[in-house]
Amino acid sequence: MSGVAYNLGSESGIVHHFVDKDVKNGRTYYYALVAYDYGDPNIAGGISPSENNVVVDFDEYNNLRALGQNVAVV
Repeated sequence: MSGVAYNLGSESGIVHHFVDKDVKNGRTYYYALVAYDYGDPNIAGGISPSENNVVVDFDEYNNLRALGQNVAVV
């Protein structure tokens, strides 16, 4: 899988942990914690969904240049 995936949860209350069961030894993983708002299409022409930003920036040689404060490298 490539790209960014968002786990929007299951509306089962606040959970303070996440276990990633699909990791492979020897790979680097980047995990970010973001807030997500579903928005509301019924308020004054609609409010679009939104989320906090995630910054993981690499240079042309695949070296990490910048990492947001809400991102962990494992």
